[in-house]
Amino acid sequence: MHDSLKDFLKCPHCSGSLSISGAEYANRIIMSGRLACARCKQSFEIVRGIPRFLLGETYAGSFGFQWKRFYDVQIDAISRNKESENTFIEKTGFTSADVKGKVILDAGVGAGRFADLVARWRCKKAVGVDLSEAVETAFNNVGDRDNVDIVQADIFSLPFEKESFDIIYSIGVLHHTPDTKKAFMHLVPFLKKGGVFAIYVYSAYARKRIWIGSEILRKATPKLPVKLIYYLSALAIPVYYLYKFPLFDLWLYPLFPISRHPNWKHRWLETFDWYTPIYQWKHTYAEVYNWFKEAGFTEIEPLDYPVCMRGVKG
Repeated sequence: MHDSLKDFLKCPHCSGSLSISGAEYANRIIMSGRLACARCKQSFEIVRGIPRFLLGETYAGSFGFQWKRFYDVQIDAISRNKESENTFIEKTGFTSADVKGKVILDAGVGAGRFADLVARWRCKKAVGVDLSEAVETAFNNVGDRDNVDIVQADIFSLPFEKESFDIIYSIGVLHHTPDTKKAFMHLVPFLKKGGVFAIYVYSAYARKRIWIGSEILRKATPKLPVKLIYYLSALAIPVYYLYKFPLFDLWLYPLFPISRHPNWKHRWLETFDWYTPIYQWKHTYAEVYNWFKEAGFTEIEPLDYPVCMRGVKG
């Protein structure tokens, strides 16, 4: 973590101020040390450059595994394409002009694909938070940027000062928590008044022939060893070509839905991502609109990709 991150941090238990001791630096980054709360006396370790505000991964263990295996798949700077940039624009409506000079919270940073983008778009600071060990991958990918910090914490117990961020986005994350709406509401207090919040959650409008098959399989797959699903999901690599034949696409695909991404690594990753999470809720535009409305947002804007929405905090 950078020294500047201390200005944003608060104890997640009592909102008390945190002091740092035993800081050890490497290239202006605090790689190890301890954060202590003066009020409730809780303390938190900084390990390998990342402040750690939880023990264990709870329901998010598969994502730590996922991003350690697929660490380079979705990072535009590594892949040398603009897929993540195009995805970010499509699902948030933000452009580089919206991001420049802003303080941003990436809620569910994963491997750092979008933190990489907003950092290159010259945001003032991007703080990427994740519950899982994916923070290790995110730090390796983007943690050396002067305007990026990575934090391991739970969305339901965030270690930040209220109203710290100009922009909050959460893309494909909230529906993997125990309660999507509650996760959304827990993020709202950390957004400044007049700030913009953008989210993408899985759609209840998706084609039924995809979801019915995957939901039947998902009754078993999240309970299986994650390494087994990792290897089984690799079947998506060759099966993709089988599904190019109409008969197999019509009859077999609904029973074993896979990602249809043309890149084999993306296809493997996305198929694995479908079948491993413990939670995978789906929502409608009406539901999400009501969350924004209940939280006091104005200028609520549904985006074309279902279900993506953004609003301005009143």
